[in-house]
Amino acid sequence: MISTITLDTYKQQIGSGDAFNLSDSFNGRVGDEQVPLVVQFKERGLAQQFEDGLVPFLTGFVGSLDENDQVTAETGDAVSYVGTSDDIVGLGRVKMNLPGTMFPQEGYFYGFLGLQNADGKRVTTFNVWFRVYNGNPDMFVNKAPFRTELQKVLDTAQSLINDSNGDLNKWKQKLTDLFSTLSAQGTDTSTLLTTLQAQIKQSNLFTKGQMDELLGSLTDFKPTGSNLIDKLNKEFSDRAVNVEWFGAVGDGKTDDTAAVQSCIDYASKYGYRVTSTREKVYATSATINIKSKFDIDLKGAMIKPIVEVPIAIQVDCMSDDNGAERQSQLSHLAIDCTNTTIGLSVKARRVYLKGLDFTNCTNTGLSLDAGYEISVSSCNFYGAKSATKNVAIALNTTDNYVSHCFGTDNNIFAVNNAAGNIIESCHAWIFTAAILPGSVFVDLPVSGLVTNCVSDTYAVGFRLDPNGTTRIISNNCISSTDYYNSKTTNMPPTFIEFSGAEKGKTYVYNPTIANNWVSFAGTNITGFDVPGYLYNIEKWQVLCHLSGNTGYNVDFFDSCKATVAYSPNNIATLPSSLIRKNGRVDLIMRCAFSGSVPTTDTVVGVVPEGFRPWDSIPVVWALGGNINTISAIGYGFLKPDGSVIVHNSTGNTALTQGLLIANYVVWEPGIGDKNGDN
Repeated sequence: MISTITLDTYKQQIGSGDAFNLSDSFNGRVGDEQVPLVVQFKERGLAQQFEDGLVPFLTGFVGSLDENDQVTAETGDAVSYVGTSDDIVGLGRVKMNLPGTMFPQEGYFYGFLGLQNADGKRVTTFNVWFRVYNGNPDMFVNKAPFRTELQKVLDTAQSLINDSNGDLNKWKQKLTDLFSTLSAQGTDTSTLLTTLQAQIKQSNLFTKGQMDELLGSLTDFKPTGSNLIDKLNKEFSDRAVNVEWFGAVGDGKTDDTAAVQSCIDYASKYGYRVTSTREKVYATSATINIKSKFDIDLKGAMIKPIVEVPIAIQVDCMSDDNGAERQSQLSHLAIDCTNTTIGLSVKARRVYLKGLDFTNCTNTGLSLDAGYEISVSSCNFYGAKSATKNVAIALNTTDNYVSHCFGTDNNIFAVNNAAGNIIESCHAWIFTAAILPGSVFVDLPVSGLVTNCVSDTYAVGFRLDPNGTTRIISNNCISSTDYYNSKTTNMPPTFIEFSGAEKGKTYVYNPTIANNWVSFAGTNITGFDVPGYLYNIEKWQVLCHLSGNTGYNVDFFDSCKATVAYSPNNIATLPSSLIRKNGRVDLIMRCAFSGSVPTTDTVVGVVPEGFRPWDSIPVVWALGGNINTISAIGYGFLKPDGSVIVHNSTGNTALTQGLLIANYVVWEPGIGDKNGDN
């Protein structure tokens, strides 16, 4: 039987730039003039109308493939065939009897197949290729002409006819004898066939019909391989095994635990990818376990525990000493965390979690519990509105990377309980008022890096241990939006909270806080009349590296300011100014007296704690009848207890006012402490 090749001129069968592979339906043979090339041309599914004298053509090169998997003039011989109206056989089909010279050598044909009009103008073309096999060396000598497989079958039939001397009555007699034998056995043909069919089913035999049905879905894929098993393995490795092949239903009600687990185990064993049908919901009643290398892409389908389970999905590959789980990935999967303590727990090394959705998080969405270099990206975490203490991401192991993740209604978006983790380009916000109290964007008790993130509507942007190791908070945007403001009129947000730190007592040295933007609302925002805080302690207690931070309604972000408390005898009306930055203080203050400036050491003010020098330092006063008429120099001291002293050493009683400008190193616990008390 001659295979018919169907080509649609709409050209939707393959991608742009590809060539049609005709090898499964047609192959040339050197010198072969026996097997025609039969093609049915269609236009958008309808048979081609051969108008305007359309005829088929085939032109190209025969030879070996070059580096681009094509045959050109450099690697093959040019060949060409133009048909006639005799080649048109109806219903959009053409039958081209190609000459023996069409295939001068073995290798590949690569060229064009199509239709041209009577003027030789090509109206449609297809890039095609097929194999050309070696022919009979005596092909052109009429000794033993080449016979195709079809012709060999016809030769055999002719031989049988010849053996019976062309007497068809003998054929009829043989059939009659067969039926007579069956009748003598007490059965007829129908009964015999029915019995045979029943026996096949009873013995659970695999029939050809069942084989055809099984392979039917693979017809378009045309898997390669020398036998059925090779073809199936190649097909699965190139594509994926579907959880529904193992019995999963995906209606959100039927328990699919066993089916999903079986599919994952099978795929991990043979190195296949796991997939599923889009938007299916696979109900489970136990933890799904992944114990070795995996590649799972469920196309957005959901795993939904329908009973209470501690963990919805558990990845634990740490027992593999060879690290076979490395480069594994879990992607495009949703997990309903309503009935779980943890949605996904991971114990692995160098695996990728991408495009995961965690819904209804009541406790913890994702928990990284062992291993390292786990990459988490483009994941979404949705807290349950009734769960006021839920956590989106818990980092309980070292050296992992979280990026481009988003959180909604998570009381804590991320908690970093292990060193060396990086959180980058994440964004989280809270819409449910009940979740706001105690909410923290990133809880960072140990070393780590948080950068390029946006924290919306959180009570605390970052929570740090004041005695912890190095933390870096940089390039983050902390925003207190209208929605947050309207829900928390009595709870202003805090940029950084040092857990357990006390105002005026705890000093913080380790973090690097740089290039952040903080936007706290002011009194002009309806429903919120309390600005936020940079820290939960005084700014002068934060003695770490600060640079480049800016914000709206946030004065002196990288420094802090204060005023000197004037003594009763100091009647100056102009205020003082204290600005502290990077361990140094700039002081400007004035003094004024009803009489002359005292000629003995006199306290005229007290500098607040956090702005005091570590030891007594001498200062110089500019004295005069008023500030605009400076005419003399006086002396004084700044004391570690904050006392500011002036001394009119000139003895001039006309000097009634003084101006002090000083710059000095601030006293810091553990730094320059002369008593050694840290």
